[in-house]
Amino acid sequence: MVDSSTGVKAAVCFYPLLTDLLNDAMVRVLLEHLEDTGEFATPFPVPSTSLDDPLFDAHAEWKGKRHAAGDSILMGTIPFGC
Repeated sequence: MVDSSTGVKAAVCFYPLLTDLLNDAMVRVLLEHLEDTGEFATPFPVPSTSLDDPLFDAHAEWKGKRHAAGDSILMGTIPFGC
């Protein structure tokens, strides 16, 4: 298997939560990233890239604090009250 990891933590990484392809351990790991205040747990919707990304820009849409299309998709995936 080829490691195609980019090292970028982006909101699209949570899209597999829309599928039944993840086991419980995988879901827990993704939720840990969502709940981490240094990564994706923010007062605004899920940022398009992680807060700890060196390219994060709070004023940018694609590498910033939010992206409307991504937010609308992810709102259906986050299991509230976990």
